[in-house]
Amino acid sequence: MRLFLFLLLLTPLTVLSQLNGRVIHADSQDPIAFVSVVNERYGRGVVTDIDGVFSLPANPGDTLRFTFVGFETLKIPATQNMEVVLSPEAVKLQAAEVNPGLNPAIPIMEQVIAKRKINAPEGNFSFKYDAYNKLVFTGQLDSAYQNNPEKMEEISEDGDEFTEMLERQHLFLLESITERKYLSEGRETEKIKASKVSGLDNANFGLLASQLQSFNFYKNEVQLLGENFLSPIAPSALSRYVFSLEDSTFTETDTVYVIAYQLKKGKTVKGLKGLLYVNKSDHALQNVIASPNVPLDGFDIRIRQKFEKVEGHWFPKQLNSLLELKTVESPGFEFYGIGRTYISNVEINPDLSRKDIGYLSVSSDPNAGSQPDSLWAIYRDGRFDAKDSLTYHVLDSIGDAEKLDEKLALLQSLFTGRIPIRKVNVDLRHVLKFNSYETVRLGLGLETNEKWHERWQLHGRAGYGFKDKEWKYGGGLIRWFNKKANSKIEVHAEQEVVQRGGQFFNRTGSFLSTSDIYHLYVDQMDQRGMVQLRGGSKLPGWLEFEAGVTIAEWKTTQDYADLVELNENVTERRTYAQELVGSLKLRWSFREKIVETGRGRVVFQSPFPIVQLNVEQAMSDVWGDLDYTRIGIQIDQSFRLPSFGTTTMRLLGGMVTDAPPVYRQFTVRGTGVNRTLASRGVLETLPPQSVFTPRYAALSVEHSFKDLLFTSKFVQPGISLVHNLAFAEEVDGNHENLETTNLESGHYEAGVIISNLIKLNTAGYGVGFFANYNDGDGVNWKSDVFVKLNVNVAF
Repeated sequence: MRLFLFLLLLTPLTVLSQLNGRVIHADSQDPIAFVSVVNERYGRGVVTDIDGVFSLPANPGDTLRFTFVGFETLKIPATQNMEVVLSPEAVKLQAAEVNPGLNPAIPIMEQVIAKRKINAPEGNFSFKYDAYNKLVFTGQLDSAYQNNPEKMEEISEDGDEFTEMLERQHLFLLESITERKYLSEGRETEKIKASKVSGLDNANFGLLASQLQSFNFYKNEVQLLGENFLSPIAPSALSRYVFSLEDSTFTETDTVYVIAYQLKKGKTVKGLKGLLYVNKSDHALQNVIASPNVPLDGFDIRIRQKFEKVEGHWFPKQLNSLLELKTVESPGFEFYGIGRTYISNVEINPDLSRKDIGYLSVSSDPNAGSQPDSLWAIYRDGRFDAKDSLTYHVLDSIGDAEKLDEKLALLQSLFTGRIPIRKVNVDLRHVLKFNSYETVRLGLGLETNEKWHERWQLHGRAGYGFKDKEWKYGGGLIRWFNKKANSKIEVHAEQEVVQRGGQFFNRTGSFLSTSDIYHLYVDQMDQRGMVQLRGGSKLPGWLEFEAGVTIAEWKTTQDYADLVELNENVTERRTYAQELVGSLKLRWSFREKIVETGRGRVVFQSPFPIVQLNVEQAMSDVWGDLDYTRIGIQIDQSFRLPSFGTTTMRLLGGMVTDAPPVYRQFTVRGTGVNRTLASRGVLETLPPQSVFTPRYAALSVEHSFKDLLFTSKFVQPGISLVHNLAFAEEVDGNHENLETTNLESGHYEAGVIISNLIKLNTAGYGVGFFANYNDGDGVNWKSDVFVKLNVNVAF
């Protein structure tokens, strides 16, 4: 017993203290992430987090060794609350080369790649977490000016004032608190619980800080600023990257290998360079440092990711992005952005169901922009200081004076196509339209918004075509049940002109999308008056449906008539018909992401096929003149190969029975007019509406090498190869004043598009060359070759 008490009294003398500190860069004073800190007395260590902070068991006076690739090794005595300054090495590391003999990094990387699916955070387990995101844009005096009196004289008194301002506040500050839920089957949702933006009341930028880099570094491609880069742990990485073992550290729990990586010489694929910190036991990523192998256009970005083991799974805990703004020029100053994400409250395999995920990938709490300080204090956890507070105070006053929220709302309206004015939205889609039948249509569209009523919505529109000299109008009433699920029932009526033989599928692009260039060439339309009752909703399994009943009256134009044989001696010439039609529309979009903003929704296309099916059944035994079954299908798919570019495909098809008038059959989409605009997903050398058919199939395939070519400020060329083909049966029935081409033997065409030969802001201009080779007799340069202007607009 005495011996036990004696040992108990001695125990506090041998217990190590937990010493805290921070490591910063000698020149910039910025924190350095992932520095190895080792207590040489015990041979164990830790790694600093993305804020350069570390906590290590040690007694005052113990020797601590600080090492980081590219910096001088430092050994100093341990003290409490240390601030350690590391200096870059005088000689920079040379590019890694493949040396003869066994490369010790290769067996480690083989294991990392082999276990990537096991260690991936978005893998075979569910999770949820909260995240605090912070993004600041700021600046500092250029290092070339700091110690150069002659250059300092170039900076005026205004420059001195600007320097003082940057010491007091940031140029821009954004914060958000988000909650993310993820099911192992790939369903996920993220909700913005709180958001603050300096100078704005608008909370729709809540995810900006977390979107600078990929959350999951284990995917085949890593996304930085919207650009895709081949991951150094992708299956093909060993043949494309050079790896070298730079260091190894024994931490409190395991050994960590530090492996440098960069693309091999001569590889043109877009890749990364940096450091991987690999846990020895699980061969999982513990820390990551990455930046593009070549700078992006106007930007340079460097990211850091820190992982921790949570309930047996490696999971990201801290994400950091350093963004250099090369396009912002001011003599004597450098500008950059810093984005940080801190992940907390992680739960692995929580009790989640599809109901908890819902239908939206991203949504925002209605009160996100007005959350109390008490909520912010929980998540900031000392990461908000007086400089941040002053930034809000100064920029919010400027934002109010300049009415920045109103200007931002206008920009968002241009994207969604709706401008809110109190309780009514102006629908920009009906203000101005172009096609070859009307040439120009001027009009107005109005709809009530949630300020009028949350569940009921009225809408109406009217427009006048200058070529056909006819008014078009329509309107309706909607009862919403669940807007997130797009669940509603609607009564709609209109008097309109409709593309002859057209079929219509749901659009997911922006209001100003260039994907609908085809409609500029439509020159054959028929008049339709109709009343429709329809309803629909999203269903589990990424399926959406809409069912409806329509009563319509058709009146043909351009002297077209449907010839109906009543008996052997009498043929009726019909330019007017009535019909009662039941319809069903289905849309399946596996893992499609839908982001909800305060002004509407943005849809990000799924990497899986998107299938749309329209079925219509005319019922003459109930009412009307027409009896037919009409089925249309559209399948879209876009997928990217990291080393080879992006392939986009569209398959269109249709089938109709019982030989209805041509306006209820199909037309094959073509834009074959030389020296015009190139479109996408259509036949570029087939004249518009030159083929009418009861059954057809058309396939468009485009492969883009855009990301694999050189870029400059105003020239960012991309090459795309295009191949389109179509087959169509001869038109059914008898028709008067109808010209149509027989495509039973098919239509084939190939082309090449050189895009972005001139790049100005968000618009790029290029040229496309297309040739058809239908007859097998070669290509006639005058009749078969088409040259078109290619326009790309980013929104």
